[in-house]
Amino acid sequence: MIIRTPTPKRPSRETSDRPHDQEPSPFMNKLKTAKLFDTTDRTISEWVRTRGMPHLKIGSLIRFHRPTVEQWALAQMQGDVPTTNEKSPGEGPAHPGQVSASNPSDQAGETTDDHPK
Repeated sequence: MIIRTPTPKRPSRETSDRPHDQEPSPFMNKLKTAKLFDTTDRTISEWVRTRGMPHLKIGSLIRFHRPTVEQWALAQMQGDVPTTNEKSPGEGPAHPGQVSASNPSDQAGETTDDHPK
Protein backbone atom coordinates (compact mmCIF):
# COMPACT_ATOMS: atom_id res chain seq x y z
CA MET A 1 0.00 0.00 0.00
CA ILE A 2 1.34 3.42 -1.02
CA ILE A 3 0.43 6.43 1.06
CA ARG A 4 0.84 9.78 -0.61
CA THR A 5 1.31 12.88 1.38
CA PRO A 6 -0.14 16.09 0.01
CA THR A 7 2.35 18.27 -1.80
CA PRO A 8 2.81 21.52 0.09
CA LYS A 9 1.56 24.56 -1.75
CA ARG A 10 4.26 26.72 -3.22
CA PRO A 11 4.22 30.33 -2.11
CA SER A 12 2.83 32.68 -4.69
CA ARG A 13 5.31 34.47 -6.89
CA GLU A 14 4.13 37.76 -5.45
CA THR A 15 5.28 36.90 -1.94
CA SER A 16 8.18 34.56 -2.63
CA ASP A 17 10.40 37.15 -4.33
CA ARG A 18 10.52 39.68 -1.52
CA PRO A 19 11.60 39.45 2.10
CA HIS A 20 8.84 39.18 4.69
CA ASP A 21 9.77 42.45 6.38
CA GLN A 22 9.37 44.52 3.20
CA GLU A 23 6.18 46.41 2.37
CA PRO A 24 4.30 45.32 -0.75
CA SER A 25 5.03 47.39 -3.83
CA PRO A 26 2.73 50.39 -4.28
CA PHE A 27 2.77 49.70 -8.04
CA MET A 28 0.03 47.58 -9.56
CA ASN A 29 -0.49 46.06 -12.98
CA LYS A 30 -3.70 46.66 -14.93
CA LEU A 31 -5.47 43.60 -13.51
CA LYS A 32 -4.75 44.51 -9.88
CA THR A 33 -5.85 48.07 -10.60
CA ALA A 34 -9.08 46.74 -12.10
CA LYS A 35 -9.66 44.63 -8.97
CA LEU A 36 -9.08 47.69 -6.78
CA PHE A 37 -11.88 49.54 -8.60
CA ASP A 38 -14.05 46.42 -9.03
CA THR A 39 -14.02 46.74 -12.81
CA THR A 40 -12.30 45.20 -15.84
CA ASP A 41 -8.86 45.80 -17.29
CA ARG A 42 -10.61 47.08 -20.41
CA THR A 43 -12.29 49.82 -18.35
CA ILE A 44 -8.92 50.76 -16.86
CA SER A 45 -7.53 51.15 -20.40
CA GLU A 46 -10.51 53.36 -21.27
CA TRP A 47 -9.97 55.52 -18.16
CA VAL A 48 -6.30 55.93 -19.08
CA ARG A 49 -7.23 56.99 -22.60
CA THR A 50 -10.27 59.20 -21.96
CA ARG A 51 -10.06 60.36 -18.35
CA GLY A 52 -6.34 60.74 -17.89
CA MET A 53 -5.91 58.06 -15.23
CA PRO A 54 -2.30 58.42 -14.02
CA HIS A 55 0.01 55.57 -14.96
CA LEU A 56 3.64 54.79 -15.60
CA LYS A 57 4.60 53.30 -18.96
CA ILE A 58 8.02 51.81 -19.60
CA GLY A 59 8.11 50.26 -23.04
CA SER A 60 5.05 48.04 -23.20
CA LEU A 61 4.87 47.71 -19.39
CA ILE A 62 2.15 49.75 -17.67
CA ARG A 63 2.00 50.21 -13.91
CA PHE A 64 -0.31 52.18 -11.65
CA HIS A 65 0.84 53.79 -8.39
CA ARG A 66 -1.89 52.91 -5.89
CA PRO A 67 -1.83 56.12 -3.79
CA THR A 68 -1.84 58.23 -6.95
CA VAL A 69 -4.75 56.43 -8.62
CA GLU A 70 -6.71 56.50 -5.36
CA GLN A 71 -6.26 60.30 -5.19
CA TRP A 72 -7.20 60.55 -8.88
CA ALA A 73 -10.38 58.55 -8.25
CA LEU A 74 -11.39 60.80 -5.35
CA ALA A 75 -10.83 63.88 -7.51
CA GLN A 76 -12.94 62.28 -10.27
CA MET A 77 -15.76 61.74 -7.78
CA GLN A 78 -15.59 65.40 -6.76
CA GLY A 79 -15.41 66.57 -10.36
CA ASP A 80 -12.03 68.26 -9.87
CA VAL A 81 -10.19 66.64 -12.77
CA PRO A 82 -10.95 67.42 -16.42
CA THR A 83 -10.98 64.47 -18.79
CA THR A 84 -8.51 64.42 -21.66
CA ASN A 85 -11.30 65.63 -23.96
CA GLU A 86 -11.94 68.74 -21.87
CA LYS A 87 -9.82 71.83 -21.57
CA SER A 88 -9.17 74.19 -18.72
CA PRO A 89 -10.13 77.85 -19.13
CA GLY A 90 -7.57 79.73 -21.19
CA GLU A 91 -6.14 76.61 -22.83
CA GLY A 92 -6.06 76.02 -26.54
CA PRO A 93 -8.13 73.42 -28.36
CA ALA A 94 -8.83 70.20 -26.47
CA HIS A 95 -7.10 68.16 -29.19
CA PRO A 96 -3.96 69.12 -31.11
CA GLY A 97 -4.91 70.37 -34.53
CA GLN A 98 -8.49 71.08 -33.49
CA VAL A 99 -9.78 74.50 -34.42
CA SER A 100 -11.65 76.43 -31.75
CA ALA A 101 -14.95 77.76 -33.09
CA SER A 102 -15.09 80.37 -30.32
CA ASN A 103 -11.95 82.17 -31.47
CA PRO A 104 -12.24 83.48 -35.05
CA SER A 105 -8.47 83.93 -35.34
CA ASP A 106 -8.13 80.15 -34.92
CA GLN A 107 -10.03 79.48 -38.15
CA ALA A 108 -7.75 77.93 -40.75
CA GLY A 109 -6.75 80.23 -43.57
CA GLU A 110 -8.17 83.40 -42.03
CA THR A 111 -6.01 86.39 -41.26
CA THR A 112 -6.42 89.33 -38.97
CA ASP A 113 -5.37 92.87 -39.72
CA ASP A 114 -2.63 92.73 -37.06
CA HIS A 115 -1.14 89.33 -37.81
CA PRO A 116 -1.16 88.16 -41.43
CA LYS A 117 -0.58 84.44 -41.89
